[in-house]
Amino acid sequence: MTLALTAGCVKRFNSSGFEDDGTVIESLSPRDVIINGGLKVTGNITGNVIYGDVNVHPDGNITIDIEIQGVHKNITGFDEMQLNGFTLEDDALVTQIDGKYLVDFWLSTAGGVNRIYESCIAVNGEHVTPHAHRKQGAAGDIGSMSGGSIINLTKGDIVNLQIRNTDGTQDVDVFFAGMRLTRIGDIFT
Repeated sequence: MTLALTAGCVKRFNSSGFEDDGTVIESLSPRDVIINGGLKVTGNITGNVIYGDVNVHPDGNITIDIEIQGVHKNITGFDEMQLNGFTLEDDALVTQIDGKYLVDFWLSTAGGVNRIYESCIAVNGEHVTPHAHRKQGAAGDIGSMSGGSIINLTKGDIVNLQIRNTDGTQDVDVFFAGMRLTRIGDIFT
């Protein structure tokens, strides 16, 4: 069965293509369709996903000043890579659409000898993902950290990638960093 909807129409169909099994398909505009009920699809569904993908890839490195042990600092120097439903403002992704999001982050760093560095995602300054951590080896060694989680975001939330030195005040050099957020559904209470 092929179904073409126009703005404002309401159609009811059962599994045989006849009306009135309780499933309501409603078109609010030429672009928006709401389905109240189940949807079973055989074949492919093509759609548009909400996402934000930013990276820091400097020529050399960016140094993050660590003045106080254990205090998180925002990673800076992000470039807009791919954004749909986010804006990049002051090295943070700003959410434009409420929802549940899959978040991933990664970074390559070097810092003080035998120092432990941790990184995480913060929303409006609050840490919302588990910390990824690594102990720095010899001076100049470059290593990586990565992590991820599923988080709830609402319009206007500010998302930062952060790092801290847990056992000293030695600065950290960031050679590459990135974060990616992908909307995976609505927030349910």
